[in-house]
Order: sequence, then structure tokens, then C-alpha cells
Amino acid sequence: MYLLKEKQRRAFALMAELAHREESRTMEQLTEAIDVCVSYGEQCIAALRNADLVCGQRGPGGGYVLTRSAAHITLANIARAVIKHEAPPEQKDKEVDMLSIMTLSLMEDATLEEYVALQDAARTQREVARKEVA
Repeated sequence: MYLLKEKQRRAFALMAELAHREESRTMEQLTEAIDVCVSYGEQCIAALRNADLVCGQRGPGGGYVLTRSAAHITLANIARAVIKHEAPPEQKDKEVDMLSIMTLSLMEDATLEEYVALQDAARTQREVARKEVA
């Protein structure tokens, strides 16, 4: 079974954080929310920015925002952005391996909006379970 790489998981979390908020988020806010150092967050943002999934806004109140609605961004878009960003120059336009291709095809129909909804549901279930134990 193909497991997502850490940077792909963090990119999903970063995109979910942006999808959750209406306003732009600074790099510091994003990295604090997903519990990574700023330089790691910058690497993730660079991959997502190169794929035109996020854009930066300068000035007061600036930060990063999604370039389109979370309903129009698939998990495959996010994973592919990270894969291409990390690939050696000669492989930038190729999929990395057969497992990646199969995993990406499964992610084509899963949107960021759905991912955020599942995260929210899981968070709510954990909170209910904690209250029941207490």
C-alpha cells in the first residue's frame, strides 16, 4: 500500500487550514496551526504556489489564500504539486512511480472541501469521546 509522504500530509493540513478560514493567513499562523517550522512551511507553500493552488497577498492583512474554492481543489492536485516540486529536474513532468499514479487517481474525486469536512467530523468525534470518558 502506498503511504503519503510527510510533506504531502503537511500540505493537506496547510490547505485545510487555508480552506477553514475566510481571511488570509500568515506563514507564522499556518506553521503554528500545522505544527511545523517556518522553513518547512515555506517549502510546502512554494510547491502549492507553483501549482497555482495558493497565492500570497502583500501588505497589512496579507498572507496566503486559496486561489479557488476548496470544492474545486482535489487532494490529487495537492499531492501532485508536492511530488512535482520535490522531483529531480529531469522528472518534473513525470509521475514518480506506479503507486503514486494509483494513489493520485483515487484522490482525483476527493476535494479539499470534503477533506476539511471529514477532519471536522473526526475532531467532533474525538471531543465527544473525551467527554464520555471524563
